[in-house]
Amino acid sequence: MVLLDWMTALQPLGAPPWTISETATRRPRPVRREPSVAAISTSRVRPRSASVWLAMLEAAAPDRRDAAVLALSEWPEPEVAVHVMRAFLRGRVTVPVQACPARTLSAIGETELRTGEILPHRVIRTALRLEDPADLLPLVPLLLQWWEHGLPAVRPEAGQALHRVPADALAEILGDRIDAGARGLLDLLSGRPLLRTPALERACRRLRAEGRDDLADGLRLVDGPLRGPDAGRRDTAASDALRERARVRRPALPALRPGRNCWPWPGPAIPSRYAGLSPAWPRSTGDRARTRSRTRTWRP
Repeated sequence: MVLLDWMTALQPLGAPPWTISETATRRPRPVRREPSVAAISTSRVRPRSASVWLAMLEAAAPDRRDAAVLALSEWPEPEVAVHVMRAFLRGRVTVPVQACPARTLSAIGETELRTGEILPHRVIRTALRLEDPADLLPLVPLLLQWWEHGLPAVRPEAGQALHRVPADALAEILGDRIDAGARGLLDLLSGRPLLRTPALERACRRLRAEGRDDLADGLRLVDGPLRGPDAGRRDTAASDALRERARVRRPALPALRPGRNCWPWPGPAIPSRYAGLSPAWPRSTGDRARTRSRTRTWRP
């Protein structure tokens, strides 16, 4: 280092700088250029591994993140679908809600959905796309919080999602709070047929005693069997199973082949002199004699 400082100090004015052999022979590293989104969409450079697309979800460019989500939405692995759903719920992508499978919402816990990184309106829009209303039951506490204390733009969508929850199951969840005097929750049950239960009958009597006949009339209590919220789904599954069982036919017996083999089961070949006999072999000696007389004599 002292020699290098001395040579630098003796550098004449206007002369080119000293050339150090270590740096002169070092080649610059090539700059890796990432392909554009248009090039990635083509089959020539389209990645075949999900890890490449998952790495693109953390890219700084929004168009690269959107391209990764659209590509990963076709991946069948559930772990990949969870990463896509997280990127959508956190607002890191701008793709439509149809690009994210709604069934993956159940794989994300309620604790994570309550964090500040999650956008409530995206969670609600995804929940509205669930095919089975019973899948909304785990989200009822979170939807109630957003419906009661959420932003004004979120409350109508949360109420719409709560109206898709099966009425009897929702009434059971809200029963304790309604008994405690939370009259605002009755808006979620008003106008919907409800199975008559002692808790709902007490609520109706209490409302009429308080002079709130309008709220009591909104509760449509009906008598019926005590069936769970998934009774319709189980009935449909049972009907489909019966139809599938009716379509299954028993295998037909093999047809008799006249001539060499007339037995309905596999066995050794039968001489032609027995071709006219019935498959049921004669049991008695008299039957054999009568059968022998009716059979044409076979001669080689």
